[in-house]
Amino acid sequence: MKKSRITKRRTVASGKFLSLELLEYKDEEGQCRQWEAVQRVGSRHAAVIIAQMQTGGEILLIRQYRPALDSYVLEFPAGLIDPEEDAKQCALRELREETGYYGEFRRMLPPAASSAGLCSELLSLVFVSIDENKPENQNPQPEMQDGECIQSFLVHPQKLADFVEARLLAGDVLDSRLAAWMNGDKSLCPERATL
Repeated sequence: MKKSRITKRRTVASGKFLSLELLEYKDEEGQCRQWEAVQRVGSRHAAVIIAQMQTGGEILLIRQYRPALDSYVLEFPAGLIDPEEDAKQCALRELREETGYYGEFRRMLPPAASSAGLCSELLSLVFVSIDENKPENQNPQPEMQDGECIQSFLVHPQKLADFVEARLLAGDVLDSRLAAWMNGDKSLCPERATL
């Protein structure tokens, strides 16, 4: 069987952070088809940081306004990988910028598609531990970019499901990566197989 492949790309619209492309491709049967896709400008890879405090075991979450949803979203810290860095470096930098915490790399999963029907972005899940006893983590000060307004929350795994439920009732939206992670780890919310 033949593989599908892109034969032509055309940028339809371009902004500061995103572009819209019209992709022409041949499917497995040789049929010419079209697809609209959104591409990030400058980087198509991102790191998502799953950070846990070493002593207390709390999980670090953030809440930030996402204009595309016109809503606040509860999520893991994350950010785009700069050209001169890898996912590990990006994760530690974004953790510091968004939350003020300094973390220690533990492990990383291979890159995975974030929304394959929409864009080419690949995400690396990076697991980080934070030593809350280190002086630099005593009074964390975020280094947010202009326009960012991020709140950080440390939530114990046993209280995570209740915390998320309260935020949803307050009108926040749950990020799909956090939802999948919570539902994949039954020890976090065994009584709630689905959130």
